[in-house]
Amino acid sequence: MSFVSVVGMHNFISVVADKRATNSETGEIITENYSKIRVFNDSQFVSCTGKANAAEFVFKQCSDVGYLDLAKAAQELKELIQEAPEYKIDNLLGVIGGKNNKGELAFYTFTNNPDIKVEEYKPNGTNMSFTFLASGKVKENNLDLDFEFKKLYEEMKPRDIEEIINLQKNLNDKVADVDFTVNKTIDYIVLT
Repeated sequence: MSFVSVVGMHNFISVVADKRATNSETGEIITENYSKIRVFNDSQFVSCTGKANAAEFVFKQCSDVGYLDLAKAAQELKELIQEAPEYKIDNLLGVIGGKNNKGELAFYTFTNNPDIKVEEYKPNGTNMSFTFLASGKVKENNLDLDFEFKKLYEEMKPRDIEEIINLQKNLNDKVADVDFTVNKTIDYIVLT
Protein backbone atom coordinates (compact mmCIF):
# COMPACT_ATOMS: atom_id res chain seq x y z
CA MET A 1 0.00 0.00 0.00
CA SER A 2 2.85 2.41 0.82
CA PHE A 3 3.44 5.16 3.32
CA VAL A 4 3.55 8.91 2.77
CA SER A 5 4.07 11.55 5.45
CA VAL A 6 3.59 15.27 4.92
CA VAL A 7 4.75 17.93 7.36
CA GLY A 8 4.12 21.62 6.82
CA MET A 9 5.26 24.75 8.58
CA HIS A 10 4.60 28.33 7.50
CA ASN A 11 7.76 28.30 5.35
CA PHE A 12 8.02 24.74 3.97
CA ILE A 13 6.26 21.47 3.21
CA SER A 14 8.22 18.22 3.47
CA VAL A 15 6.91 15.05 1.80
CA VAL A 16 8.51 11.68 2.50
CA ALA A 17 7.42 8.39 0.90
CA ASP A 18 8.76 4.87 0.85
CA LYS A 19 9.73 3.45 -2.56
CA ARG A 20 8.41 -0.15 -2.55
CA ALA A 21 5.83 -1.23 -5.10
CA THR A 22 4.11 -4.57 -4.55
CA ASN A 23 1.58 -6.63 -6.47
CA SER A 24 -1.58 -6.27 -4.37
CA GLU A 25 -2.91 -9.68 -5.46
CA THR A 26 0.22 -11.78 -4.90
CA GLY A 27 2.18 -9.64 -2.43
CA GLU A 28 5.21 -9.95 -4.72
CA ILE A 29 7.65 -7.03 -4.62
CA ILE A 30 7.70 -5.39 -8.05
CA THR A 31 10.42 -2.83 -7.29
CA GLU A 32 12.15 -1.21 -4.34
CA ASN A 33 12.65 2.06 -6.20
CA TYR A 34 9.24 3.44 -7.23
CA SER A 35 8.80 7.20 -6.74
CA LYS A 36 5.42 8.02 -5.19
CA ILE A 37 5.91 11.80 -5.25
CA ARG A 38 5.59 14.03 -8.31
CA VAL A 39 6.41 17.74 -8.41
CA PHE A 40 4.80 19.89 -11.05
CA ASN A 41 5.21 23.58 -11.97
CA ASP A 42 8.07 23.85 -9.38
CA SER A 43 5.76 24.82 -6.52
CA GLN A 44 3.19 22.02 -6.20
CA PHE A 45 3.26 18.26 -5.64
CA VAL A 46 1.05 15.20 -5.63
CA SER A 47 1.66 11.86 -3.90
CA CYS A 48 -0.39 8.67 -3.63
CA THR A 49 -0.56 5.31 -1.94
CA GLY A 50 -2.46 2.35 -3.31
CA LYS A 51 -2.14 0.50 -6.59
CA ALA A 52 0.51 1.90 -8.91
CA ASN A 53 -1.83 2.09 -11.92
CA ALA A 54 -4.30 4.23 -9.95
CA ALA A 55 -1.46 6.44 -8.67
CA GLU A 56 -0.12 6.83 -12.22
CA PHE A 57 -3.61 7.90 -13.33
CA VAL A 58 -3.54 10.65 -10.68
CA PHE A 59 0.04 11.65 -11.57
CA LYS A 60 -0.92 11.94 -15.23
CA GLN A 61 -3.74 14.34 -14.35
CA CYS A 62 -1.15 16.67 -12.78
CA SER A 63 1.50 16.46 -15.49
CA ASP A 64 1.90 19.23 -18.03
CA VAL A 65 -0.46 21.51 -16.14
CA GLY A 66 0.00 25.07 -15.08
CA TYR A 67 -0.51 26.39 -11.63
CA LEU A 68 -3.44 24.60 -9.93
CA ASP A 69 -6.02 25.79 -7.45
CA LEU A 70 -5.09 23.05 -4.99
CA ALA A 71 -8.44 22.80 -3.16
CA LYS A 72 -10.28 22.50 -6.46
CA ALA A 73 -7.70 20.06 -7.84
CA ALA A 74 -8.02 17.79 -4.78
CA GLN A 75 -11.80 17.63 -5.22
CA GLU A 76 -11.50 17.02 -8.97
CA LEU A 77 -8.93 14.24 -8.44
CA LYS A 78 -11.21 12.62 -5.86
CA GLU A 79 -14.13 12.71 -8.31
CA LEU A 80 -12.04 11.44 -11.24
CA ILE A 81 -10.67 8.47 -9.32
CA GLN A 82 -14.14 7.64 -7.96
CA GLU A 83 -15.71 7.76 -11.43
CA ALA A 84 -13.06 5.68 -13.22
CA PRO A 85 -14.49 2.13 -13.17
CA GLU A 86 -11.05 0.49 -13.19
CA TYR A 87 -10.11 2.25 -9.92
CA LYS A 88 -13.36 2.02 -7.93
CA ILE A 89 -12.24 -1.06 -6.00
CA ASP A 90 -8.72 0.24 -5.37
CA ASN A 91 -7.99 1.86 -2.05
CA LEU A 92 -6.27 5.06 -3.12
CA LEU A 93 -5.09 7.75 -0.71
CA GLY A 94 -3.63 10.95 -2.11
CA VAL A 95 -2.28 14.32 -1.13
CA ILE A 96 -1.76 17.41 -3.28
CA GLY A 97 -0.09 20.55 -2.04
CA GLY A 98 2.35 23.40 -2.34
CA LYS A 99 1.60 27.06 -2.82
CA ASN A 100 -2.13 27.70 -3.09
CA ASN A 101 -3.84 30.43 -5.11
CA LYS A 102 -3.07 32.95 -2.32
CA GLY A 103 0.65 32.11 -2.29
CA GLU A 104 0.30 30.26 1.03
CA LEU A 105 1.57 26.76 1.67
CA ALA A 106 -1.24 24.23 1.99
CA PHE A 107 -1.98 20.58 1.30
CA TYR A 108 -5.13 18.54 0.80
CA THR A 109 -5.81 14.84 1.24
CA PHE A 110 -8.22 12.94 -0.98
CA THR A 111 -9.33 9.35 -1.49
CA ASN A 112 -11.59 7.38 -3.77
CA ASN A 113 -13.71 6.47 -0.73
CA PRO A 114 -16.96 8.42 -1.28
CA ASP A 115 -17.55 8.66 2.49
CA ILE A 116 -14.35 10.60 3.16
CA LYS A 117 -14.20 14.28 2.22
CA VAL A 118 -11.18 16.22 1.01
CA GLU A 119 -9.30 17.55 4.05
CA GLU A 120 -7.35 20.82 4.07
CA TYR A 121 -4.11 21.49 5.99
CA LYS A 122 -2.76 25.05 6.25
CA PRO A 123 0.32 25.49 8.41
CA ASN A 124 0.75 29.03 9.71
CA GLY A 125 2.88 30.92 12.19
CA THR A 126 4.39 28.39 14.55
CA ASN A 127 1.59 25.86 13.96
CA MET A 128 2.73 22.71 12.22
CA SER A 129 0.35 20.66 10.06
CA PHE A 130 0.93 17.01 9.28
CA THR A 131 -0.84 14.02 7.80
CA PHE A 132 -0.03 10.42 6.93
CA LEU A 133 -1.24 8.12 4.16
CA ALA A 134 -0.98 4.49 5.25
CA SER A 135 -2.63 1.11 4.87
CA GLY A 136 -4.93 -0.61 7.33
CA LYS A 137 -1.96 -2.76 8.42
CA VAL A 138 -0.78 0.17 10.51
CA LYS A 139 -3.99 0.17 12.57
CA GLU A 140 -4.10 -3.63 12.65
CA ASN A 141 -0.69 -3.53 14.33
CA ASN A 142 -1.80 -0.83 16.78
CA LEU A 143 0.64 1.75 15.44
CA ASP A 144 -0.83 5.18 16.23
CA LEU A 145 0.94 7.42 13.73
CA ASP A 146 -0.09 10.71 15.38
CA PHE A 147 1.22 9.47 18.73
CA GLU A 148 4.44 8.11 17.21
CA PHE A 149 5.06 11.34 15.28
CA LYS A 150 4.54 13.51 18.36
CA LYS A 151 6.74 11.18 20.44
CA LEU A 152 9.54 11.35 17.86
CA TYR A 153 9.12 15.12 17.66
CA GLU A 154 9.56 15.45 21.43
CA GLU A 155 12.57 13.10 21.44
CA MET A 156 14.33 14.61 18.43
CA LYS A 157 13.33 18.27 18.86
CA PRO A 158 13.93 19.05 15.16
CA ARG A 159 15.20 22.57 14.47
CA ASP A 160 15.44 22.61 10.69
CA ILE A 161 14.11 20.98 7.53
CA GLU A 162 16.77 18.24 7.46
CA GLU A 163 15.86 17.19 10.99
CA ILE A 164 12.14 17.12 10.08
CA ILE A 165 12.98 14.84 7.13
CA ASN A 166 14.99 12.61 9.47
CA LEU A 167 12.00 12.44 11.83
CA GLN A 168 9.76 11.46 8.90
CA LYS A 169 12.33 8.82 7.87
CA ASN A 170 12.25 7.38 11.40
CA LEU A 171 8.45 7.26 11.27
CA ASN A 172 8.62 5.56 7.86
CA ASP A 173 10.94 2.92 9.38
CA LYS A 174 8.40 2.23 12.15
CA VAL A 175 5.69 1.71 9.52
CA ALA A 176 7.99 -0.53 7.45
CA ASP A 177 8.47 -2.73 10.53
CA VAL A 178 4.73 -3.53 10.60
CA ASP A 179 3.69 -3.23 6.92
CA PHE A 180 5.39 -5.43 4.32
CA THR A 181 4.28 -3.12 1.50
CA VAL A 182 6.53 -0.35 2.89
CA ASN A 183 10.32 -0.36 2.65
CA LYS A 184 12.93 1.75 4.42
CA THR A 185 14.16 3.40 1.24
CA ILE A 186 12.68 6.87 0.99
CA ASP A 187 12.06 9.56 -1.55
CA TYR A 188 11.43 13.11 -0.38
CA ILE A 189 10.80 16.64 -1.57
CA VAL A 190 10.73 19.99 0.17
CA LEU A 191 8.77 22.95 -1.16
CA THR A 192 9.27 26.45 0.19
